[in-house]
Amino acid sequence: MKGHDKIENIIFNKNDIDRFYSKVKFSDNCWYWTASKNSKGYGQFSFKSKMYSSHRISFYFENGFVGEVIMHICDNPSCVNPKHLKSGTIKENNLDRDKKGRQISGNSLKTKCKHGHEFTEKNTYKRKNGKRECIICKNNQLKKHRIKKKEVL
Repeated sequence: MKGHDKIENIIFNKNDIDRFYSKVKFSDNCWYWTASKNSKGYGQFSFKSKMYSSHRISFYFENGFVGEVIMHICDNPSCVNPKHLKSGTIKENNLDRDKKGRQISGNSLKTKCKHGHEFTEKNTYKRKNGKRECIICKNNQLKKHRIKKKEVL
């Protein structure tokens, strides 16, 4: 669902809303989406031959708008309880994910660079895109580049 679905442009009738809630298992806490889910466990609702994120639709039903992203306060991707959802930005969602340690893959879990240097506060450069670089490796790379440049001259 790249670019997110434009739920605000859809008119849901009572049958659509009833069909949506028929796929929800209600509890005192999370409301569990029981129908189709994507590979990350987020609910998907089919409407007029298109798939929509069920938590975004639930948030829309309750609040009348959908923000850039809808964040799960409960960290349960199949939850559609609007009290467990809040509107936010991609940056806020990523910061929340990192703060809660929910990044399950990628370089953020690594404690050392590919050459074995520790990712410490002093030895880690954070790029604008959020990726980390080892300062020791970066400096070594710059030294090699300068040496090659001198050899060519």
